[in-house]
Amino acid sequence: MIGYGCKLYYNGIPSNRNGVGIILSQDLTSSVVEVKYTPQTGCKEEEKDDFRSIVDEAVMEIPRDDLEIIGGDLNAHVGKARDSYKRHHGGFGYGERNDEGEHVLKFVQAFDLALTNTY
Repeated sequence: MIGYGCKLYYNGIPSNRNGVGIILSQDLTSSVVEVKYTPQTGCKEEEKDDFRSIVDEAVMEIPRDDLEIIGGDLNAHVGKARDSYKRHHGGFGYGERNDEGEHVLKFVQAFDLALTNTY
């Protein structure tokens, strides 16, 4: 807990640099089911595929009427091109899409989610 009823979820080196952090209000922290960390760039494809399978399975277990928020740094670049992802990508991405970004876009398309940071 970092004050004002907020909680910081952080993964990185102790100097609080070069990591990933998410701050949630107390209202949302009670709804956190699990915290997972995305495999970093340079990890083996098998490790990335295993992670993707775990996330797919977890999302499939969420009732369709529930609100789904998947937050964090997915170590991917979805790029600025919307291509065939117009329903899921807002068009305000950065740079060029990489392989991990393509996986993220296929994931959000499969589960009819939106990449809110691109809107």
